[in-house]
Amino acid sequence: MSAILRAVLIGWLAAICGMTAVAPAFGKMRPQEAAEEAAKRRPMAFFLAKGAPNACGEGCREWIAAEGVFDAGSGERLKAFLAELKRNDLPLFFNSPGGSVSQSIAVGTLLRARRMTVGIGRTRPDACEPGMSEDACFAVMKSGSEHQARLIVARARCYSACTYAFLGGSNRTVGRGALIGVHSAFPRAGVPDEVRGRSVVDSAHATLRRYALAMGVDSGLVDLAARTRPERMHRLTAEEIAHFGIETQDFYETGWVPVRQTPERYVLQKSVTQRTSSSPAEHLTSLVQIGCAAGARPARPTSYVAYRRELPLGRPNLQTSVRATFGEYALPFSRRVIRNAVETGYATARPAVLEQAAAIPNIAVVEIELSANGAPTDSRELKLSTQGLNEPLAELRKRCHLSKLTRVGASAGLVELPR
Repeated sequence: MSAILRAVLIGWLAAICGMTAVAPAFGKMRPQEAAEEAAKRRPMAFFLAKGAPNACGEGCREWIAAEGVFDAGSGERLKAFLAELKRNDLPLFFNSPGGSVSQSIAVGTLLRARRMTVGIGRTRPDACEPGMSEDACFAVMKSGSEHQARLIVARARCYSACTYAFLGGSNRTVGRGALIGVHSAFPRAGVPDEVRGRSVVDSAHATLRRYALAMGVDSGLVDLAARTRPERMHRLTAEEIAHFGIETQDFYETGWVPVRQTPERYVLQKSVTQRTSSSPAEHLTSLVQIGCAAGARPARPTSYVAYRRELPLGRPNLQTSVRATFGEYALPFSRRVIRNAVETGYATARPAVLEQAAAIPNIAVVEIELSANGAPTDSRELKLSTQGLNEPLAELRKRCHLSKLTRVGASAGLVELPR
């Protein structure tokens, strides 16, 4: 896992430690109690499944099964399993009622670092005899790291916390008949409802919004989850799956989202996911951020534009020249770092640039690939819609006059991206 992703993950886990989301179960038990009981009975199991030709799609007969509840060790178990398997080319299929939100994010972040493909499907080992109980079949799954099996998409489910692990896939498919659902997170039994005067549930949802955006998914998905009581389940429709960008598309961009990173730092973010023309094709996500940073004179903070973009795993050190164009203003990203196939860049901007952003239909990000000697070899332009940007941009311009702002990238000149 890259240093950037590891830092991001640590921030996320610290923010939502103790948060749970699991499908309602176990009769009249409270959600917290039901979640803990489910995790004890069926902790997440990962294993290699082998089936008939085309069992997991055209040309696919092997896949990774993820069955059970996201418990405290899920992230580390998947990491160990993938390290032993030594393959990132197999799709992973979830069938889970939910569980620990922090562990689902740990799993999702690991999947994204490896650019893996995910789907929703029940894996039924051949050793699970007809009429065998679900608990007995789950014991079979845990008995080995590899099974001959069938993949069943109809009525397979990825509920609650599982949804956030699913978002970590670079290529995401919700098969016909598969179910994906969300509801509000809730504290684990024994965890206080508030920390330092702020609701831990609200903090968890704020973290999940930033995570969704970084994964290239509209954060409105988390708003929908937050409006759904923990004891209920909102099953997403095909229209909602497409609207939020849950299933990857050739091109998808979120709306602009205002994010309050600290009491002093207010930024605007948007992410774009695009399918590459390479073979095999990848879906790569770029995130753009507009904000303010303390300059040499803290009383007059500087506007900045930053971005974080995923590079193809086959070309992790791809050299490019990148600039953002705001109408007549072009901002070259001169401060850039590439680590483990993720590039982060930063450019300062005059206040006039922010004013221009409110008056143009789109912001263009131009990426020019360079050869070893610096000659241009290829180029790509991303056009980011400015629809919905006016109101949050006006708020940002007001906040840019604050006298106390956290300095951005004091050591490397880089903005700290979502965590």
